[in-house]
Amino acid sequence: MDKGHTSGDGHVLNWIVPIVTIAAIGLLGAGVYAVFFSRNGPGTVALLTIGLLALFVALYHDRIRSMEFGGAKIQLALK
Repeated sequence: MDKGHTSGDGHVLNWIVPIVTIAAIGLLGAGVYAVFFSRNGPGTVALLTIGLLALFVALYHDRIRSMEFGGAKIQLALK
C-alpha cells in the first residue's frame, strides 16, 4: 500500500478541488460583472455569496470542522 494515499477520498479531492476553485472563480466573476451590468440585485448578491462561499470551501476544505449557514458559524481546525 502506498503511504501517500491514506484513503480513496484523498485521490478524489486532488481533482475535485481545482474544479470547484475554477467554478467558484467563475461564479465570482459573473457576480462582479452583474454588479455593473445587471438590474437584478438579488441575483447579483446570490452569485457573489455562492462564489465567495465556494471559494472559501475550496481553499480551506482540509481545515473546516463545522459550518452553519443560518447563524454564519464556521469552525476551522489548526493545521
